[in-house]
Formats: sequence, C-alpha cells, structure tokens
Amino acid sequence: MLATSESTTPVVLLVDDSQDERDMYTHQLVATGYSVQVAENGEDALQRVAAQVPDVVVMDLAMPVLDGWEATRRLKETHPGVPVIVLSGHAGGEGGRRAKEAGGDVLLTKPFGPEALELAVRVVLKRRAGADPLQT
Repeated sequence: MLATSESTTPVVLLVDDSQDERDMYTHQLVATGYSVQVAENGEDALQRVAAQVPDVVVMDLAMPVLDGWEATRRLKETHPGVPVIVLSGHAGGEGGRRAKEAGGDVLLTKPFGPEALELAVRVVLKRRAGADPLQT
C-alpha cells in the first residue's frame, strides 16, 4: 500500500550519501509539504522501502555500499509503480543511459537547487495521479 493512501502527505525517500545535500533537499521538501525519509546508501534505501513504500524515491547514483543504479534496479523489480528521480553529477552519456536502464523515471543533473528537486517531485506525483503536471 502506498503512503498517500494512508495519509494526505506524500512521502519522499531521499537517498544520498552527502549529509549536506540530504539536509538541503529535506528542508525544501518539508517546507513545501512533503514527508521526507532519508537513506545514506542504496542498501539503506531498500530496507526503508521494505518497511514503508514511499510515493517517490529521489536516488543519488554514486554512493558507497550499494550504488544508485543497482538500488534503483532492485527497487523497480519489487515496486515498479514507485517513481524514481535519479540525481547525478554524471548524468550525461553512459551514466544517464545506465540510470534509464535501471528504471529511473526522471534524471536531474547536479548541480541544481532544491527548488528544482521539489518541482520534479511535484511533477512526478501529479503524473502518477493522472493530473496535469503543468497545473499547480
């Protein structure tokens, strides 16, 4: 069961090994009405998804323990309907292709501001709900 069916606040799982980026993105997402869970690597993310399926996952690619490519692939095997926004400083070329093959739905290339991530989350959730993502 998805988090939005249990509450009115969409749940975002933010997966990034950078504490500064987790803090910055969490602050923006919480300020704009999302509930945010955080994970430091792909393995931690998969454990969190097993405990509670989020409405959307924001996944960095280059991380220790289990990278974002493999974590996204495994997540999509078990929860294909959960959208994954992939974050990478190497999104062009091979990295971008691998992210798409793993199941990434949206690709954001670093650096970008927290407002851009919030917009991507909003658009993905509206698309998933069948709403026009261009309407606020």
